[in-house]
Amino acid sequence: MSENGARKVRAVSVSNSGQFRLAPSLSTDRPYDNTGRALEAMHPADRVVASDVLGRISFWAPDVRFTDPLGLNEPEVAATRERGDYFGKRNDAITADRHPVVVASNYWIGMDSLYQAGRDRGEDYVAVVNPGLTEDRVFLLVERAWSSRLIDALRPYYGALSSSVEYEPARARWQTRFPKGQ
Repeated sequence: MSENGARKVRAVSVSNSGQFRLAPSLSTDRPYDNTGRALEAMHPADRVVASDVLGRISFWAPDVRFTDPLGLNEPEVAATRERGDYFGKRNDAITADRHPVVVASNYWIGMDSLYQAGRDRGEDYVAVVNPGLTEDRVFLLVERAWSSRLIDALRPYYGALSSSVEYEPARARWQTRFPKGQ
């Protein structure tokens, strides 16, 4: 565990022979693989990324530190008295205290409270949007100062259409496209 409480996570599967290998890639996995590759290329060094889609993203970003807002891989979050649901527990205050440079999710509804908790701690998040990201259900918040680095890192996978926008307009787009969150 790092000094700010974030864990390094690697995702692998084990074959019947006991050898480690990456699970076969499905078309639904590709967006998260590409997001992980982009985060690795962005290289946020001593910063942490918050994601509730850890498996594929963290595999492709082995040098990036992650924190899990759902508490499935975070004992401190899991041990809180916050109400949980079938995704796990959320304690956005703990996650925001780790000052994530990027928040990646496949469920935009969970972004509201984390966005607000970050703002309460002085974070200046914007959303990174792209028609492909939206269709792939990849919802990204990034510190404004890092947005151009993330956009550049996403370019090989999503072309030049990515841009940063304020959170509220992005949320409105996501809500229109996916009224139930994903």
